[in-house]
Amino acid sequence: MQALLRRGMVRARYILGGSMAVSAAVCASAASPVGGTAGEAERLPSLSVGLKPIVAADGEADEVEATISIAARSIEAGSPVVQLPLVSGNVLTAATTLAGLDARDDLGSLSLAAEDRGDDASGFRVWSARRAVRGTLVLKYRVPAAGLTGVRGAGTPVEMRADDNAVSGSASTFLLLPPGADAFRFSLKWDLSAFPAGSKALSSFGPGDVAPRNGVGLEAIRSSFFMAGRIGTFPSPGGAKGFNAAWQGSLPVPGEPLMQWTQSLYDHYSQLYKRSPEEPYSVFVRYNPLNGGGGVGQYRSFVLTYKDEWPANEDEWLKFVLAHEMYHTFQPQIEAAPGTMSGSWFNEGTAVFYGWTLPHRFGLSGSDYLLSQVNMSAMRYYTSIKAHLSNDEVAKNFWADTRIRMLAYDRGAFYFALVDQAIRKRSAGKRSLDDLMLVLKEREKAKGTLTAADWESVISAELGGSAVTDFRDMLAGKLQLPGGDVFGPCFRRTSKMLRRYELGFDPEVLVEKDRIVRGLVPGSEAEKAGLRNGDRLVKPVPQDVAASSQTYKLTYPVRRGTEEFTISYLPRGEAVATPQWERDPDARAASCSQ
Repeated sequence: MQALLRRGMVRARYILGGSMAVSAAVCASAASPVGGTAGEAERLPSLSVGLKPIVAADGEADEVEATISIAARSIEAGSPVVQLPLVSGNVLTAATTLAGLDARDDLGSLSLAAEDRGDDASGFRVWSARRAVRGTLVLKYRVPAAGLTGVRGAGTPVEMRADDNAVSGSASTFLLLPPGADAFRFSLKWDLSAFPAGSKALSSFGPGDVAPRNGVGLEAIRSSFFMAGRIGTFPSPGGAKGFNAAWQGSLPVPGEPLMQWTQSLYDHYSQLYKRSPEEPYSVFVRYNPLNGGGGVGQYRSFVLTYKDEWPANEDEWLKFVLAHEMYHTFQPQIEAAPGTMSGSWFNEGTAVFYGWTLPHRFGLSGSDYLLSQVNMSAMRYYTSIKAHLSNDEVAKNFWADTRIRMLAYDRGAFYFALVDQAIRKRSAGKRSLDDLMLVLKEREKAKGTLTAADWESVISAELGGSAVTDFRDMLAGKLQLPGGDVFGPCFRRTSKMLRRYELGFDPEVLVEKDRIVRGLVPGSEAEKAGLRNGDRLVKPVPQDVAASSQTYKLTYPVRRGTEEFTISYLPRGEAVATPQWERDPDARAASCSQ
């Protein structure tokens, strides 16, 4: 569940999981506005975006027309004008499917040449001017509203897509923007005339048409999200300042109470990170047909997804995803190596740890919430046959195998649980991991980016040189196993026999175009169910829910020759002793009764 748009690239972050099908999401972090004061913003060039959903006969939007106006352009012939990633968060963008692109400047019609640069996963389609560009550049084009969900396997919920008389998507998948990180005087205007009366719109910048007083950097615009149509909203009517939420379709739980809880969490996060609660902040919820239950962070906002089937503890599960994804938009971020997920041990690990602990600490969730989320991660991590892979291997194979992707979340979270416990014990409860996060946040503000060396610096200053050794051991794959009281005196560690996740064939099949089964494991549940090497899996197959549940079955539509049928099985292998946490029946503190 990792979206960070830094230097034009989306960092993955979807949380994987259990009841949380976090389609291993990609989260975009809270990129800085980079524009200075309102007075300084007046001197910036303007960049305006107009969005107009185009509705088909069935009432659903089949396209979104985008109009982008960028003032004060002076670009020589042959130079890049705008660009769009080919892939954002392992999801195909509209770079190759947008239609009707028309470009103009002060001199009239402008011809653009498109060229793909870089590889498939981290490249861009770049549009260059065939002549010099002078004055205001205006682009108009149409984007299909049926994103190619799941074509590349697990990914983030960022594609432009229409459902339930509404449309939504991330700028990273459809907005043509100049290269670089310049700041602009930004504005957004909606045309909802094709939708039914009463339709509404929300973006990462607030409800409806918006024009932020301060300048907005291109990185923030790239990592912003948009939703419009027959949507539910909270509060209603939305306010220009502070917290706003919107959702498409029918949520699995009542929307308003869930968003009231989320606003309370936001207020606590704002206090912890010393952010004004009046700053615009948006939460979006939409259906995910492939791998619902995850989320992705965006600029001052995040996206939560839901699915058709939910676990019995869906309310706690949803709250964890909300807590996790919201934390991404507050936290400091470790910069990843280009095209990799090398910083996920920190970015995802801290978000999982704080997603467990902050709602419980703030009194917004009880012990059942904490235990259910901790034990789900513990089940994934300690049963995983991949648990000892190095962070380098995780970064290289993040999207290829659910078990590998989950290590960034689960191993990272238990590592930070150990660090938090060590800091509290060393300081006699006067300091915690929170203090290091605040130091890193200030350092990030001063430097612009953070690396693993920054973490080593702060952890060494706090706990000494041995903490750096422990950190490097974790990156090398050492198992992170906290003591029973790591989550406080009310809990203890126990052990249960739980089965390893076993897909039963080569996991890379699921991220390939044709999905032809190979590497079938003899004696596996997949083989017992009738799956064979050479079978074609007709549709994308989400694993994240199954990998995070001991009882969830995978169901595949399979084609073998001319025959098509369905195979279902429980993707589990051998049982192993697995650490779990429970309430300590001997704990005496009053708080332990929660």
